[in-house]
Formats: sequence, C-alpha cells, structure tokens
Amino acid sequence: MRVGSGRLSDDGHCRAYSAQASGTVWSEGAAVFVLQRKSAAQRDGRYILAEVLGSAVNHDGRSAGLSAPSGTAQVTLFRRAMSQAGVRAEDVGMVEGHGTGTRLGDRTELQSLAQTYGDTEPGGGALLGSVKSNLGHALAASGALGLAKVLVAAEHGAVPATLHAGDASPEIDWDTQGLRLASSLTPWPAVDGQRVAATSAFGIAGTNAHVIVSLPEVA
Repeated sequence: MRVGSGRLSDDGHCRAYSAQASGTVWSEGAAVFVLQRKSAAQRDGRYILAEVLGSAVNHDGRSAGLSAPSGTAQVTLFRRAMSQAGVRAEDVGMVEGHGTGTRLGDRTELQSLAQTYGDTEPGGGALLGSVKSNLGHALAASGALGLAKVLVAAEHGAVPATLHAGDASPEIDWDTQGLRLASSLTPWPAVDGQRVAATSAFGIAGTNAHVIVSLPEVA
C-alpha cells in the first residue's frame, strides 16, 4: 500500500539508496550490547568485539515538517562524531546508513554522506548499505540492528550487499565522490589490525544518532 508520497513500499521491498525507492517497510526487532570501559574489559579478560571511537546525537530542529529530515543537521552530526573519533573519511571502510528506502529520506541522507564520508578520492571511500533492505524498518531497534550488521560484517571480513538496489539512487553523483554502494559481497580488509565503521539511526521526530566503531581483526 502506498501512503502519502511514497512513505510505505508498494511491493513489500525496502529499496534503500535505490533509484526505485518506493517507501519503507515496517518490521520489529531487538538487539542487546554489553558495554564496558576498554581498560576494565581488558583487565577482566573480555573478548572485545568493537570499541566505540566516537558518537554524536543532535536534532533536526526546524525543517519542512515533523518527519522531514535536515541535511544540515546530518552533516553536523557526522562531522562531530568523526572529530571525536579522530578519523578521516578514508579511514572508514563501512557505513551502515539509516536507509529507509523513502525518496526524501534517502536523498537527504545520501547528500549529507557525500559531503562527509564521500569526501575522498572518487570510488575510494566506504561501502554503504542498510540492513533495512534485509529486515525492514525495525523502528526503535533499527540502529541497534545496523550495529549488529557491522559486527557480523567485520567478523567475516566482508561487507554484504544492500538488497533491491540494482540501480543506485541518482540523488548523488557516485562517480565524483568516494562512497560506494555495497551492491555485492565485498571483501573488507583490516588496516593495521582494525576495521573502522560508522552507523546511523534517525528518529521520525528529528533526533539523529551516529556511532563510529573500531573492530579488531579476528585472529
């Protein structure tokens, strides 16, 4: 069923970052992570899956409507998290985006990502995808499921394809910026024993969250 201006998918597929994006698909999910200071985790002999390098939260503020995203707020969010983490765009190998599969949401996010994580040599930046193409939009759990996808991808040393996106969205020029759409299972090599990834979660009422993590190479 199509609602409003393509807010819900008309064929049951969530086509994140696709030229055929037709709306999101609602779903449910849950994820739990155990957090501990790195020094304490090492002292206790924990197996560390990932280290949070930086995080940021902000709000869209005034925009075109309650559910209309703000590109300016997203760019500020990404840059703040990158500064806190001490990473550059070229250091990040995977970006697990919000990627709702709605035309307005994807357009705003892609343009914001291109200005930040895409600020590398053309084709030399992070692989971009969205777990919503697999599971739909799990509402409050969607960001946690995105982080879970990052952990699994690092474990396997490969970034999986984002589904239903055979034709990439034309909202950014993929040839002139660094981001690459994860269109197939792609090796994700570690650099100096680490992989760095970023993931986002954006609330419908305007709250934006972004986390950058470092994942140690599995021996």
